[in-house]
Amino acid sequence: MPLVDKRICNDYSLVIWSVEGNLESLLESITLTNDEHRFLEKINNTNRKIEWLTVRYIIQNELGITDPIGYDENGKPGLPNQKISISHSKQLITVLVSLYPCAIDIEQVGQRVGKIAHKAFNESELQHATNNDLLTILWCTKETVYKLYGEGSVDFKTDITVLPIENEMEGSITCYFEKKKTLIDSLQLETLNDYKLVWIVDKKEKCHGV
Repeated sequence: MPLVDKRICNDYSLVIWSVEGNLESLLESITLTNDEHRFLEKINNTNRKIEWLTVRYIIQNELGITDPIGYDENGKPGLPNQKISISHSKQLITVLVSLYPCAIDIEQVGQRVGKIAHKAFNESELQHATNNDLLTILWCTKETVYKLYGEGSVDFKTDITVLPIENEMEGSITCYFEKKKTLIDSLQLETLNDYKLVWIVDKKEKCHGV
């Protein structure tokens, strides 16, 4: 079964999904607007099409949301009366929906992040990130903060500083975000086999119109 985890809570809903199926079965299981059909036709890669359709399948069939996903000028996804964040890595897709600002990122642990570590992480972070698991957690954390901010133009190395991570498997993560001059201390870390997942629901600001 492609469903890995599903949580329906008071403040958020989170779905983790293993990508399976084909274009035909997905198209039969969802409803797309004319604009979405036109966008789908522009996607040339079949795997990318399946990922894109799977996200729509999740929100319609697992979360019961009928509104189409929109995107702002910075490419940030959104729903009319809720916030949404989407991430995928290899075989897993994650969707996080909340009445509050939220963000999520998932990444399979491997060599990729290490190859760009000197560009994304500062010296203090590199001193503590001594393996691929920690490097991947750093990357997921910064991606999550970037998505939560949602206004583009964030330098991972200078704008986000992740404090030393006490537990590589699960728990809370704290970082300082220079753009907002604020300490973010409600980031959540989870491990799913060889994947790292970082997410946040920021209850300081509720979605407008709700």
